[in-house]
Amino acid sequence: MDSLISSILLLMFTCIVIQVLRSFFKKENYKLPPGPSLLTILGNLHEFWKKPPQTMANLANIYGPIMCFKEGYSTSVIISSPELAKEVLKTHDLLFSDRMIPQVITSLNHDCLSLPFLPVSPLWRDLRNVEIDPCF
Repeated sequence: MDSLISSILLLMFTCIVIQVLRSFFKKENYKLPPGPSLLTILGNLHEFWKKPPQTMANLANIYGPIMCFKEGYSTSVIISSPELAKEVLKTHDLLFSDRMIPQVITSLNHDCLSLPFLPVSPLWRDLRNVEIDPCF
């Protein structure tokens, strides 16, 4: 029983070390805006829960109007300036109007004809018009 627990702990430790090494040596091909590190976010987590708008304003003062948050495998770019947000959403509106599709939805092919997961296209507009019109 003791050897089973020690082997499980050794396996977990090995997986953690591999993940940490992989994150350090991972090369990204795109440039992201500056943002707080994960340790900064975890250190100020109590402030995020108590006063989220003030904490985001303080981070915007430190890192600028465009920040990058990395939460695990997802990366979020946050725009805190109204002028920049208006410019980005006017020029790149179709790029930012799509949403992330969960892998479960794509594995069952529900992303092809399901209205919430379709990208903005003529098919999406037609299906939306069908749903908006009253049936009776």
